[in-house]
Amino acid sequence: MPLVKTQKNKAYYKRFQVKPRRRREGKTDYKARLNMLRQDKNKYATPKHRMAVRTTGSQIICQISRPTIQGDIIECMASSAELPLFGCRVGLKNYAAAYCTGLLLARRMLKSLGMDKTYKGVEEVNGEEFHVEEDEEGDRKPFKCVLDVGIRRTTLGNRAFGALKGAVDGGLHVPHSVKKFPGFTKAEGKGQDDKYDAEAHKEKIIAGHVCDYMEAMKENDEEKYKRHFSKYLEAGLDGDALEDMLLATHKAIRADPTFKGLSRLTKKDGGKKRKLLPATTPVKKSSSYKAKNIRNGQIITTNTGSYTRLMKLSLAQRKDRVAQKWEAFRAKIAAQVADDDDE
Repeated sequence: MPLVKTQKNKAYYKRFQVKPRRRREGKTDYKARLNMLRQDKNKYATPKHRMAVRTTGSQIICQISRPTIQGDIIECMASSAELPLFGCRVGLKNYAAAYCTGLLLARRMLKSLGMDKTYKGVEEVNGEEFHVEEDEEGDRKPFKCVLDVGIRRTTLGNRAFGALKGAVDGGLHVPHSVKKFPGFTKAEGKGQDDKYDAEAHKEKIIAGHVCDYMEAMKENDEEKYKRHFSKYLEAGLDGDALEDMLLATHKAIRADPTFKGLSRLTKKDGGKKRKLLPATTPVKKSSSYKAKNIRNGQIITTNTGSYTRLMKLSLAQRKDRVAQKWEAFRAKIAAQVADDDDE
């Protein structure tokens, strides 16, 4: 066998540095994160905000955060699970829902800053390119943040860009181009210009592609159509009604973007039943309220229920516990030796 040189020797492992936890888990691209957070030296202590868009199996989440030494601080948050309380009852994961979530985030953030009257964005959906810093002028500059899509691939028509379009139309300043929007077509040859169809993008925003898919499936396989779009049919939504519902949702968000509650999936009906959870205010406890915790061994009973908490052993109890384990181990070995002698 030929001699093989050892590549990872003792010196290598002595100098090896473990990667950050979220890098090992494949959740954070720290190189991209550093590029987004890097700030100019002449803007000392000026926070650089990010608009993070994440999609799960049941909802779309948008957050605006700023970095600190202690960690990121969330300035504002919006989720598509809130949309049923604004009028959008179904389709909480598609492109239209992403647009509504981005719009909700923008209006809520600007209202918290007192800038919602100054920067109104695009009040009627048209799909055209819009940049707030060019069209709006006021005493305060528009709120700027950069888009953070995480580790997802930035494909053409991705839902993250639907949330981006909603945030821009809502009045936020997010630097972008139309190259990743639906309706964009790259030039085929040299000397030709790229094309952007705003009407095609508008159709995606008002769920026109969903309406076309519903009609095609209804013609080809009606049983599959009833099964696949059962929630839409329960809500009485077809092509035209779906568009009207989304436009009404946009108006409701602009009228009052404050947090109203969430809709969560419950375990009823196979985990596909949505339950509306309205926003609640914390109950103030009276001055005469006193918590009563009663311990009975390892069980602690409170005013609202009970839980288990292991009791701490003293040094003598720990030593006695170790001695008992050793005694049990010696007895086990002695029993095995006796069985071997009998055989």
